[in-house]
This record gives sequence, structure tokens and C-alpha cells, in this order.
Amino acid sequence: MLLLACGQRDKPNSAMKKTIAIRTELGDSLTSMALDYWVDMISQQSESLPLEVCKIESTEYIQNLQKRSKVKIKRTSDRIRNTSNHPDSLERYMIDLYKDLAKMQKPLPPKILLDRSGRIHYFKPISMNHECLSCHGQVRIDVDSTMQKRILDKYPNDQALGYFEGSIGGIWSLLWTDKVYQATPN
Repeated sequence: MLLLACGQRDKPNSAMKKTIAIRTELGDSLTSMALDYWVDMISQQSESLPLEVCKIESTEYIQNLQKRSKVKIKRTSDRIRNTSNHPDSLERYMIDLYKDLAKMQKPLPPKILLDRSGRIHYFKPISMNHECLSCHGQVRIDVDSTMQKRILDKYPNDQALGYFEGSIGGIWSLLWTDKVYQATPN
């Protein structure tokens, strides 16, 4: 789905549509690769390390993906653990949109937005899976007291607990750094 920025008068031309389609596929691939890497790292680590593994944006693997693809890869949520992952207003809107769609049991496809500055934004919901729950699930059910203490020691203002399997925990937010569109002056 393509969302155009407010006030944008021009319709996407065929070259722009092709670029958007390519970026959509690339966004799907990048988020899948990052998620696969993340889940694989969690499964290889001892139970004491998931907090470190989940700092996915800081890993060399993700930094290389970002550099190669000229994209900023971010995960964010309305219930953050790390304050550096706080959503901006557009990300907050997309989180709310995905949560509303999930409540209505509607499909949750990735969304593409072309902003006024000509950059492409890609959003995809993060659905909580089994691996996520040991750090983000229900306290004393999924998250044991040792892990809860580790979380609160590292993130005293943590809000990222209490999820269930399948719930929307946040979004992937990708922003390409190049401009694919030049707005026509008003």
C-alpha cells in the first residue's frame, strides 16, 4: 500500500512506482533477514543474554545491511524499553493503525509512505512470537523474576512487558536516505 504525504499534488509516475515496488520488496527482505538473524542469535545464546541480542540495530550485521541498502532500520513501539527507540509522530500513527487493524482482525501488510521531502518510509508490524515472550511476555508466566530484575536493572522505566503471542509489539520502521521524488512548488 502506498500512502502519499499530505499536500502532495503530483501522482507517482511509472519510474517512481517501480522504485516504490523495489523498496517494498527490499523492505520485506531486510526485515525478514533481520528477524531471522535476531531469532537465530537468541536461540544460540544462553537465557541470560537475550537483552543484549535484541539490540539488533547496534549489531554489525544490521549496520552492514543499512550501509549496503542506504536505509535506516529501526524497531519502535508504543511501549518502549530503550528510550532511544521512542517512536516519532509518524511511527506512533503507524503503530496505532496496525493495532487497530489487528483488533478488527484485518490483514497487516507492510505500508509504504512517500513523504514531502521525497523519501520512502516502510513500515511493518512486529508480531510477538514465542522467542519474544521470555523478555516481553507476562511477568511470572513468561518472564521469570530473574529476567524481570535484569530488565529493570538495565531499563528502570521499562514499558515493554505484558505481551501475548501474536500481539502487535511495535513496528519495523525503515527510512531510505535518498530522495526519489521532488515536490512541485505550490
